[in-house]
Amino acid sequence: MRCRCCLFDLSDDSARCPVCGFPVNSSSTAGIDTVARGFRQKRLNGITIAVRMYQYKHNDYGELAEYSSEYVTVAVAPSLEFHKVQWFGRKFNPPKVNRDIVLETRLSYPDRQISKTVSARIDKPLACSRLGVYLDDGLTLCFAVGTKDNYVLSERIGLMKNSVHKNGLSAGTRQAGKA
Repeated sequence: MRCRCCLFDLSDDSARCPVCGFPVNSSSTAGIDTVARGFRQKRLNGITIAVRMYQYKHNDYGELAEYSSEYVTVAVAPSLEFHKVQWFGRKFNPPKVNRDIVLETRLSYPDRQISKTVSARIDKPLACSRLGVYLDDGLTLCFAVGTKDNYVLSERIGLMKNSVHKNGLSAGTRQAGKA
């Protein structure tokens, strides 16, 4: 059974979802999905997602140096849809193959800010790249790097204090429609 609000896999004896707190209801009442969407929007309301990307390049002396961009707001959580990439409009040069891109994420809540770092492994050439945000089960998100037809997903970040991460989920190349 899955939570109708955050799509987290629930145990049969759960009264409430451990991630989002939505009451577990095994009956299929007609309006429950509408109530779940409203509950989800309320939980996500006020969360802003900003990211700063780290890559490495050679400096003027030929040494490998860290390069980072400024924080850029890429999404507001209530606008995200499950299992769909929301692309940020700005493009950047494609990353090198067989390299990690490190994304320092700042989640801004109405009462606090949290910074988390995730990475995405670029294992095949990508065209001119964009950055997107992907909302997944259990109110977790990850970043998409690439284009709408060919992208790589980063590690996951939980949006809720008690988000549960499934171990072993790693970045992988995705084809459009198969995310």
